[in-house]
Amino acid sequence: MSNVLFAVLAVLCLAGCVVDQYGRVLPPDPIGQALFNALDPATPVYEPREYVVDSDYPAARYERRTVAPVSYSDPVWVSGYSGWGGRDWVWVPGRWVQRPRDDVVWNDSRYYVSDDRRYWRSGYWQ
Repeated sequence: MSNVLFAVLAVLCLAGCVVDQYGRVLPPDPIGQALFNALDPATPVYEPREYVVDSDYPAARYERRTVAPVSYSDPVWVSGYSGWGGRDWVWVPGRWVQRPRDDVVWNDSRYYVSDDRRYWRSGYWQ
């Protein structure tokens, strides 16, 4: 019985997910993907994704930077941010990640208005 329940839950959880170029199953929404990458930062993102959003960016939150993990040889702090979840903003906490290469820098996500439309661009390595 537990195997059947596990199989049903796995199918429900993976519904709408996509497989990236590295063969990883990703959640269908940008926030889920951001959280997934927070748990598995081994595959860096080099292209930002841009979204048209329906509401203004939420007020900034105070966030305390933790001590970098000693297991990272070149840690980079990715600040927490409000990310667009498709219908509303969702807080994604800041975290330490390993710099994927010596020649890249992290660009934080950003919110901006252009031609009376609101946009949110995800963070990425450049």
